[in-house]
Amino acid sequence: MSFFRSASMAPPSTGGLAGGGSRGAGGGAAEEPGPSTPVRRASIPRSPTSERTQALKDYKLTIEYKHLKQNAPGGVLVVPSFDDLRVWHGVIFVRKSLYANAIFKFIVTLPPEYNDHNVWPQVRFTSEVYNPYVNFETGELDIRSAIPTWDPNQHFMVTVLTFVKKIFYMKDFTALRRPANREAKMIFDTDKVEFKRRVDHCVIASQETVYDDQNNSPLAFHQPSAAHDALHTAVLNMGSDGSLTVKSKDEVLRACQAQGHSWSNLLAMSSRATE
Repeated sequence: MSFFRSASMAPPSTGGLAGGGSRGAGGGAAEEPGPSTPVRRASIPRSPTSERTQALKDYKLTIEYKHLKQNAPGGVLVVPSFDDLRVWHGVIFVRKSLYANAIFKFIVTLPPEYNDHNVWPQVRFTSEVYNPYVNFETGELDIRSAIPTWDPNQHFMVTVLTFVKKIFYMKDFTALRRPANREAKMIFDTDKVEFKRRVDHCVIASQETVYDDQNNSPLAFHQPSAAHDALHTAVLNMGSDGSLTVKSKDEVLRACQAQGHSWSNLLAMSSRATE
């Protein structure tokens, strides 16, 4: 099933003058609206050429997303919004570095002109992120510091998502001349212990808010139920060699039964958890 919904290409309706008088019997000009009468300007319908151009850009974007499903950097997930093909919800699971165990959420906004020269995507973190490349107040990632000139023949969304991951694995920010968070850059340069303390704070905050969903994200996380915990324990304990590979439904069933659970029991717990 595709994550994308086709964008409506219907041109905007053309409006006339609101509150204008009718023409006289002699076909004279419309009456001038009074000083208190607002004038509604006529909308300019989009030409078939501009519609085709935008449809082509949207198609290229779907191709980029399809490419990402196989080539996105490890630990980074993105899913388009339910309502807008050009708004993507993302999350990055940081496994190592100073930011280890962080779960940072972000939103990617792609302008209608995206795929043109010097039209950058916008990445805004909705999780609290303390990093010299991220504006602490707005959460916006400074993409232009890494990609000063956007070339649609060389730069793609995989380029941006790779940079999103890279900023959490950097060991040095010396080369950054115009940091989005000047304070973070200064503290990193002068007090590594304090920088680590602030990073730890945002890592913990990302874990504590992982179940929050204020942006109606398709990547929303939910608290595990008792059924999930039982199945998780069964899977972890089912391989004597430490393997976590699930080879068949029967293997999982036998592992659950060894833990004192049956499929009917698990389904009953799952049903109660979702009521």
